[in-house]
Amino acid sequence: MSQRTDKSNVTRVVLVAALVVVLALFYALCGTEPTEAPVQTTVVESPPVAPPVVTPAPPPTTVVPLTVDPPKPVAIPFRTQAVIEPDAPEPAKIVQDDEAPRLEVGYPDRPVDNDSMLLMGSTEPGALVFHDEDLIPTTETGSFELRVALERGVNVVTIEAIDAAGNVTYRSQLVVANF
Repeated sequence: MSQRTDKSNVTRVVLVAALVVVLALFYALCGTEPTEAPVQTTVVESPPVAPPVVTPAPPPTTVVPLTVDPPKPVAIPFRTQAVIEPDAPEPAKIVQDDEAPRLEVGYPDRPVDNDSMLLMGSTEPGALVFHDEDLIPTTETGSFELRVALERGVNVVTIEAIDAAGNVTYRSQLVVANF
């Protein structure tokens, strides 16, 4: 006999017993005797039913292979850098990077006689270099050069390097233009 059938039988027995009690109360309050034979009830005991066993499902996991060709650093916030190496056994390597990038800038030693100057420098490979919010192209080794427009008098020339982890280095110098 299944659990469902056992429960159905118990439910029927309980309903019949409740009906008998209601009828007995009705006859007692009305003062009349039943004209029909009393209903006989039979209680069927069913074996105890064990509570269902609930096994929690493991949390869902999704494995997504991460491949990049050619290898490129991936910027992740909080000064952490992920380096993707296609031939590595793991899909990605997380590296903690708290060091600011190296930045060398060849500023002039004396006043400039023109309305512009050629500025050259270098940083670590892969770092982004900016001047006045303009991105300066760099070579694979991190070298760069740019022509900076100058105004007559004192000019503040600032170069900024940002590595893949978001670390920043600034170099700034006053350049005097006498033209």
